[in-house]
Amino acid sequence: EPVAHGALFIRDIRFLSSKKKIEEVDNEEEDVKELEKKFLEWRSYVAEKMDGIELNLEGVKYNLSVEIPASDDFERMRKDWEESYAFRNRGYSRGGRQEPDTIVLRGVPSRWFAEPRVSSKPSMLVTHTIFSTFGKIRNLNVSEDEDLAKGMDEYELDMGIVSGLHCKIIVQFEKYRDFYNALKVLCGRSLQK
Repeated sequence: EPVAHGALFIRDIRFLSSKKKIEEVDNEEEDVKELEKKFLEWRSYVAEKMDGIELNLEGVKYNLSVEIPASDDFERMRKDWEESYAFRNRGYSRGGRQEPDTIVLRGVPSRWFAEPRVSSKPSMLVTHTIFSTFGKIRNLNVSEDEDLAKGMDEYELDMGIVSGLHCKIIVQFEKYRDFYNALKVLCGRSLQK
Protein backbone atom coordinates (compact mmCIF):
# COMPACT_ATOMS: atom_id res chain seq x y z
CA GLU A 1 0.00 0.00 0.00
CA PRO A 2 1.49 3.38 -0.95
CA VAL A 3 2.58 5.66 1.90
CA ALA A 4 3.38 8.68 -0.28
CA HIS A 5 3.21 9.81 -3.86
CA GLY A 6 4.88 12.51 -5.90
CA ALA A 7 5.95 13.64 -9.33
CA LEU A 8 9.38 14.17 -10.84
CA PHE A 9 9.76 17.15 -13.17
CA ILE A 10 12.86 17.55 -15.29
CA ARG A 11 12.83 21.06 -16.71
CA ASP A 12 15.92 21.08 -18.88
CA ILE A 13 16.33 18.24 -21.39
CA ARG A 14 18.65 20.02 -23.79
CA PHE A 15 21.19 17.25 -23.23
CA LEU A 16 19.08 15.06 -25.55
CA SER A 17 19.77 17.24 -28.59
CA SER A 18 23.02 16.97 -30.45
CA LYS A 19 25.58 19.71 -30.06
CA LYS A 20 26.02 20.32 -33.77
CA LYS A 21 24.23 23.20 -35.48
CA ILE A 22 22.01 22.15 -38.34
CA GLU A 23 21.67 24.79 -41.01
CA GLU A 24 19.35 22.87 -43.30
CA VAL A 25 15.73 23.92 -42.86
CA ASP A 26 14.42 20.99 -44.90
CA ASN A 27 15.28 18.45 -42.21
CA GLU A 28 13.76 20.44 -39.34
CA GLU A 29 10.62 18.28 -39.12
CA GLU A 30 12.67 15.08 -39.19
CA ASP A 31 14.94 16.46 -36.46
CA VAL A 32 11.93 17.24 -34.26
CA LYS A 33 10.60 13.71 -34.73
CA GLU A 34 14.01 12.26 -33.92
CA LEU A 35 14.30 14.42 -30.77
CA GLU A 36 10.81 13.38 -29.73
CA LYS A 37 11.72 9.72 -30.22
CA LYS A 38 14.91 10.21 -28.17
CA PHE A 39 12.94 11.88 -25.39
CA LEU A 40 10.33 9.09 -25.23
CA GLU A 41 13.05 6.42 -25.14
CA TRP A 42 14.96 8.33 -22.45
CA ARG A 43 11.79 8.84 -20.35
CA SER A 44 10.95 5.13 -20.50
CA TYR A 45 14.53 4.24 -19.61
CA VAL A 46 14.53 6.54 -16.54
CA ALA A 47 11.17 5.20 -15.34
CA GLU A 48 12.34 1.60 -15.82
CA LYS A 49 15.61 2.19 -13.93
CA MET A 50 13.90 4.01 -11.02
CA ASP A 51 11.11 1.46 -10.65
CA GLY A 52 11.82 -0.97 -7.83
CA ILE A 53 14.60 1.02 -6.15
CA GLU A 54 14.75 0.29 -2.43
CA LEU A 55 14.75 3.40 -0.24
CA ASN A 56 15.90 3.37 3.37
CA LEU A 57 14.44 6.30 5.31
CA GLU A 58 15.40 6.38 9.00
CA GLY A 59 15.71 2.61 9.14
CA VAL A 60 12.45 1.84 7.36
CA LYS A 61 12.73 0.27 3.91
CA TYR A 62 10.42 1.33 1.08
CA ASN A 63 10.17 0.18 -2.51
CA LEU A 64 9.87 2.94 -5.09
CA SER A 65 7.21 2.36 -7.72
CA VAL A 66 7.51 4.51 -10.84
CA GLU A 67 5.04 4.84 -13.68
CA ILE A 68 4.38 7.30 -16.47
CA PRO A 69 0.83 8.65 -16.10
CA ALA A 70 -1.57 7.99 -18.96
CA SER A 71 -2.02 11.74 -19.41
CA ASP A 72 1.70 12.07 -20.19
CA ASP A 73 1.71 9.42 -22.90
CA PHE A 74 0.40 11.11 -26.05
CA GLU A 75 0.55 8.02 -28.28
CA ARG A 76 -1.43 5.91 -25.79
CA MET A 77 -4.03 8.69 -25.43
CA ARG A 78 -4.25 9.09 -29.20
CA LYS A 79 -4.79 5.35 -29.64
CA ASP A 80 -7.53 5.36 -26.95
CA TRP A 81 -9.47 8.26 -28.49
CA GLU A 82 -9.14 6.87 -32.00
CA GLU A 83 -10.53 3.50 -30.84
CA SER A 84 -13.31 5.22 -28.92
CA TYR A 85 -14.40 7.36 -31.88
CA ALA A 86 -13.98 4.54 -34.39
CA PHE A 87 -16.76 2.47 -32.81
CA ARG A 88 -19.00 5.35 -31.78
CA ASN A 89 -20.36 6.03 -35.28
CA ARG A 90 -22.27 2.75 -35.73
CA GLY A 91 -25.94 2.30 -36.52
CA TYR A 92 -28.14 5.02 -37.94
CA SER A 93 -25.93 8.08 -37.47
CA ARG A 94 -26.02 10.60 -40.31
CA GLY A 95 -22.77 12.56 -40.14
CA GLY A 96 -19.43 11.54 -41.45
CA ARG A 97 -16.48 10.47 -39.39
CA GLN A 98 -16.44 11.84 -35.85
CA GLU A 99 -13.18 12.99 -34.30
CA PRO A 100 -12.42 14.61 -30.95
CA ASP A 101 -12.08 18.38 -30.90
CA THR A 102 -12.31 19.44 -27.24
CA ILE A 103 -9.64 19.84 -24.55
CA VAL A 104 -10.57 20.27 -20.88
CA LEU A 105 -7.98 21.74 -18.50
CA ARG A 106 -8.77 21.54 -14.78
CA GLY A 107 -6.98 22.92 -11.77
CA VAL A 108 -5.05 25.57 -13.69
CA PRO A 109 -4.16 28.67 -11.64
CA SER A 110 -6.67 31.42 -12.46
CA ARG A 111 -4.04 34.15 -12.37
CA TRP A 112 -2.29 32.60 -15.39
CA PHE A 113 -5.31 33.48 -17.53
CA ALA A 114 -6.24 36.76 -15.79
CA GLU A 115 -5.73 40.25 -17.14
CA PRO A 116 -3.17 41.90 -14.84
CA ARG A 117 -4.35 45.11 -13.18
CA VAL A 118 -7.96 44.29 -14.13
CA SER A 119 -8.95 41.18 -12.18
CA SER A 120 -7.56 38.01 -10.65
CA LYS A 121 -10.30 35.97 -12.33
CA PRO A 122 -9.55 34.18 -15.60
CA SER A 123 -10.20 36.26 -18.69
CA MET A 124 -11.88 34.94 -21.81
CA LEU A 125 -9.74 37.27 -23.95
CA VAL A 126 -6.41 36.09 -22.50
CA THR A 127 -7.46 32.43 -22.70
CA HIS A 128 -8.62 32.83 -26.31
CA THR A 129 -5.36 34.55 -27.24
CA ILE A 130 -3.32 31.67 -25.79
CA PHE A 131 -5.28 28.78 -27.33
CA SER A 132 -5.94 30.42 -30.69
CA THR A 133 -2.24 29.97 -31.46
CA PHE A 134 -3.11 26.29 -32.10
CA GLY A 135 -5.97 27.02 -34.50
CA LYS A 136 -9.50 28.36 -34.84
CA ILE A 137 -11.65 27.97 -31.75
CA ARG A 138 -15.31 27.06 -32.13
CA ASN A 139 -16.28 27.33 -28.46
CA LEU A 140 -14.46 28.46 -25.32
CA ASN A 141 -15.60 28.24 -21.72
CA VAL A 142 -13.60 29.61 -18.80
CA SER A 143 -14.88 29.27 -15.24
CA GLU A 144 -13.72 28.77 -11.68
CA ASP A 145 -13.02 25.11 -10.94
CA GLU A 146 -15.39 24.53 -8.04
CA ASP A 147 -15.40 20.76 -8.53
CA LEU A 148 -11.63 20.52 -8.01
CA ALA A 149 -11.80 19.94 -4.24
CA LYS A 150 -14.68 17.42 -4.41
CA GLY A 151 -12.60 14.46 -5.58
CA MET A 152 -9.59 15.09 -3.32
CA ASP A 153 -8.73 13.53 0.01
CA GLU A 154 -7.73 15.47 3.13
CA TYR A 155 -4.00 15.21 2.35
CA GLU A 156 -4.42 16.86 -1.04
CA LEU A 157 -6.65 19.57 0.41
CA ASP A 158 -4.01 20.33 3.04
CA MET A 159 -1.51 20.93 0.21
CA GLY A 160 -3.08 24.33 -0.49
CA ILE A 161 -6.03 23.82 -2.83
CA VAL A 162 -8.20 26.88 -2.23
CA SER A 163 -11.55 27.45 -3.92
CA GLY A 164 -11.53 30.24 -6.51
CA LEU A 165 -7.79 30.17 -7.19
CA HIS A 166 -8.06 27.56 -9.94
CA CYS A 167 -10.03 27.54 -13.16
CA LYS A 168 -11.51 25.07 -15.59
CA ILE A 169 -11.00 25.74 -19.30
CA ILE A 170 -12.89 23.98 -22.07
CA VAL A 171 -11.55 24.63 -25.57
CA GLN A 172 -13.41 23.26 -28.59
CA PHE A 173 -11.48 23.63 -31.83
CA GLU A 174 -13.08 23.85 -35.26
CA LYS A 175 -10.76 21.23 -36.76
CA TYR A 176 -9.49 17.93 -35.45
CA ARG A 177 -5.96 18.79 -36.62
CA ASP A 178 -5.87 21.89 -34.37
CA PHE A 179 -7.07 19.79 -31.41
CA TYR A 180 -4.41 17.18 -32.21
CA ASN A 181 -1.60 19.76 -32.35
CA ALA A 182 -2.71 21.47 -29.13
CA LEU A 183 -2.94 18.21 -27.21
CA LYS A 184 0.43 17.09 -28.52
CA VAL A 185 2.01 20.32 -27.30
CA LEU A 186 0.33 20.14 -23.86
CA CYS A 187 0.74 16.40 -23.24
CA GLY A 188 3.50 15.41 -20.86
CA ARG A 189 4.59 18.96 -20.17
CA SER A 190 4.21 21.06 -17.07
CA LEU A 191 2.65 24.46 -17.58
CA GLN A 192 4.54 27.52 -16.45
CA LYS A 193 3.37 31.13 -16.40
